[in-house]
Amino acid sequence: MTQTTNKKFAWTFFLGTLLGTLFSTTAAFAEPTATEAICQVCRVHEGETEAEPVLASATHEGTTYGFCSESCRDRFLEAPAAYVPPELPRPAPTFSVRDLEGENVSSEELAGRVVLLDFWATWCPPCIADLPELSAIHERYKESGVSIVSLSIDEGEDAHRKVSRMVKKRKTTHPVYLDASESPAWAAYLVRAVPAQFLIDATGNIVAQWTGQTDLKEVEAEIVRLLESDGSQDSPNG
Repeated sequence: MTQTTNKKFAWTFFLGTLLGTLFSTTAAFAEPTATEAICQVCRVHEGETEAEPVLASATHEGTTYGFCSESCRDRFLEAPAAYVPPELPRPAPTFSVRDLEGENVSSEELAGRVVLLDFWATWCPPCIADLPELSAIHERYKESGVSIVSLSIDEGEDAHRKVSRMVKKRKTTHPVYLDASESPAWAAYLVRAVPAQFLIDATGNIVAQWTGQTDLKEVEAEIVRLLESDGSQDSPNG
């Protein structure tokens, strides 16, 4: 296991512990009702889309979920709302973050625009690799009412230095903010692993989301479809 993977799992464990205190849960152990199922924990953390043998189960809000291991079931029980398949569309939580100059930035400033929220960290190689292309997408569509916004989940006294250095190194041109308040955006969005991206339409609803390493061409295609479905906005290619 690499150092990056260790750090990622350390962060994931922290999220699970904290989210368990932020959100009440009605999840409980259950007897398996199927022999195979997509493990929802592996789906979030590893991008798993194939059914696996069910070795443990739990219920949440009347639905029974199967897992590939007891450890995955236990992670699910810590914060089930972060693992159940997302309901789309749904209202996007509001948030307040800080820019690299230390000024507060509210999600209200993005009202009326199509927004791609990108949760990332300086210790996450896939996140870092995405930054230049996210900037390119931002430049292509910003005049069409699209904003690409990256929220760093880095913590500690040196978070600002690390993020600023990475932004400069990767020649990032889209907005990058620090998400380290007492009520962080990652908690409101139930982020369990990075990178994590949420596409929000101009009316403030989450219409698509991705967790883990994602083909940004797919993300861009969703942005274009969203623009084309809005008669008041045109894609650069249209």
